[in-house]
Amino acid sequence: MFQEALIEFQTCATLLGGRPFNLAAVAEAYGRLGRKEEASKILSHLQEASNGEYISPNDLCLVYAALGDKNKAFASLETAYEHQDASLVWIKVAPESDALRSDPRFANFIRRMNFPVSYIEPAPGNRLLSRMTTPLVE
Repeated sequence: MFQEALIEFQTCATLLGGRPFNLAAVAEAYGRLGRKEEASKILSHLQEASNGEYISPNDLCLVYAALGDKNKAFASLETAYEHQDASLVWIKVAPESDALRSDPRFANFIRRMNFPVSYIEPAPGNRLLSRMTTPLVE
């Protein structure tokens, strides 16, 4: 599965001119395939590039996680939080985050993100959402 993903990510990176997001996806796939040297090389390139352009700390987090370095992954996640990185909107549901879910720091991070209550489960006292989710037919 990750081998196929790697091929697709490499194609995207080539077609889109090596954008950081795509390169991070290639590095993550390399990491998940156990090809740590290739992943680390791309990660180093992204870190160097971050001195002159914005590289999403969340992208770096996912590469670190794929390499098994959870401490650096969570440090990058904190940086993404501080920068209000827009990609964090997906962190709760993105399969790329699976490598971090078992760590208690992930649950704490999700709590701090203060995601809205699901529309299926309206917040207590929120009459508007309660009406929106109440069945029309009883």
